[in-house]
Amino acid sequence: MTSKPRTFIETLEQKFNAIADSVDDDGVDYPQSTKRRSRLKKRKSSIS
Repeated sequence: MTSKPRTFIETLEQKFNAIADSVDDDGVDYPQSTKRRSRLKKRKSSIS
């Protein structure tokens, strides 16, 4: 983390990932799981 300062976009992505990882698609909070991570990867690829 100390290698280089994050860009503005990277910071926004990190915040979005944290939110997307804790809130399910229907707005219900779930603990982190492999299902959420796989869904997050799909979401991330669709963004970029």
